[in-house]
Amino acid sequence: MYYNPLFLQSPSVQQAAFLSTDLGQLYQSIPFKALSEKIASPAYEKSGRGRKPFLKAEGGIALMILKHYLGLSDELLIERLSKDWSMQYFCGTQLGLRRIKDKNPVSWWRGCLGHHLNITELQAALIENRKRHMEQTHVTLMDATCYEGHLRYPAAVKLLWERIVKVYDIVQQKRRRLKLRSSRSNYAKHRQLYMLYQRRRKKTKRNEKKLRRQLLKYLLRLVQGLDDLQNKQQFTYSNKEKKILAAIKTVYEQQHELYHLYLLISSI
Repeated sequence: MYYNPLFLQSPSVQQAAFLSTDLGQLYQSIPFKALSEKIASPAYEKSGRGRKPFLKAEGGIALMILKHYLGLSDELLIERLSKDWSMQYFCGTQLGLRRIKDKNPVSWWRGCLGHHLNITELQAALIENRKRHMEQTHVTLMDATCYEGHLRYPAAVKLLWERIVKVYDIVQQKRRRLKLRSSRSNYAKHRQLYMLYQRRRKKTKRNEKKLRRQLLKYLLRLVQGLDDLQNKQQFTYSNKEKKILAAIKTVYEQQHELYHLYLLISSI
């Protein structure tokens, strides 16, 4: 059972004891006040209605840091927070003999911070706080494993297929506007090959290499067919279509080079 051994001491003595702990030293290195200013105030502070949260915005940020620092599940983190006086000081609250009955504050704060926190403003606040300790401030390094959640792992097969879908849609759209028949490019066949590959429980390197080769050839044929159609019919692309096609050609060049590099390494 965790408890505050300085429970009967004055708040200043308790605060000094907390700052001497490992959590206290971590607390002093993080600009909680500057970070909390980037978070919208809870509805309770604006209207005074509803249940008063036991943590402020600073405490919510501290709770997320504690979860990563201690490597605990949401439930275990709340259980520890109810008992450990140093963790309570870290989050800016003192519970005394009370316990937290709500099991969802961690997930609630995770969603709240994810919705309101601006990563650019967060980085600016952290840099301003740590600038005096930083060297080579003209260099920026970012950990890709901690980047935006919507970014996906760039699997070669998936990248090629998504580019194929975009080119094929542009081809069909242009042919409809020109009142031409649909393209006979075996799109259904390649879609079936891609879906069969994705449904495989075990994707071997041999299967991947074969499908990558097929998709590269098919993507090149679609792009060349679209260029030939444009030269014959003299239609124009919108700015959005120009950006899409430029990105597709860049992806093809990169994947073509990586594929042949992969073959070269495999043969060694």
